[in-house]
This record gives sequence, C-alpha cells and structure tokens, in this order.
Amino acid sequence: MGNSLSSDLQKKQSKRRLASAAALVVKVIYPDGRMEEYYRESLTAEKALEGSSGCCVCSAEEMRLAARPPTLSDGEELRRGQLYFVLPAAATRRPLTLPDLCRLAVMADAAMRRSNLRELAGRRRRNGVVC
Repeated sequence: MGNSLSSDLQKKQSKRRLASAAALVVKVIYPDGRMEEYYRESLTAEKALEGSSGCCVCSAEEMRLAARPPTLSDGEELRRGQLYFVLPAAATRRPLTLPDLCRLAVMADAAMRRSNLRELAGRRRRNGVVC
C-alpha cells in the first residue's frame, strides 16, 4: 500500500513538472507539419517566420470557426505556454471552415506526438536505456 501511495505521489509530481515546463515553452507549427519549441529566448513573429516566406503567424487560441485567423505583427512577441501556427498568407484572408480547423488540430496532434516520442527516446538514452 505504501508503494502505491509513493507511486501516485511521483505521478502527480511528474504531471506538475510537465505542466510547469509546458508553460515556459512557445510551440510553433509550420505548414510542413514540423513543430519547433522555444524554451529560453524570446520569440517574435518575425523570427518565427524566418525561412517561411509568404506566411503569417497565428495564435491557435485566437482562431475561430467562420472567422479570419488574426495574424501577429512582425514585432509582436509570442507568449509562453501558447501554440502558434505559421499559415500561408492566403489562408488568413478567408474565414476558417470546420475542415480547416480539423486539419490544423490533426497537424498539431501529430507534431506533438512526434515531439513526445523524441523526448522519450532522449530520456531513455540519458538513463542508459536505448530502445
């Protein structure tokens, strides 16, 4: 019974650490499906767009069905703990449809799963276990 309580406590502490780490990171998903995570440095929309000509940065939190996705200005700083999409400029000129939002959600889910798998593999290597 004591081991069970200890295990539950460790799980809760681990979840808290993950939640606090997530609050410190800016996640940006690009049109090709890759996700970049920025932990320490401040990040402006202009910096996030480097190498993505003809695109705009949009906050996932601000996206709404049947509304044009609001874009960030070049000098605007991305907030930690938030998810952003880099979208082609043409996609920001029309209202988002349900299929658009579903596609973005699937893209974000896939990117986060890949990121979690890489993180898990790195943790195993650091602990001396390679799968």
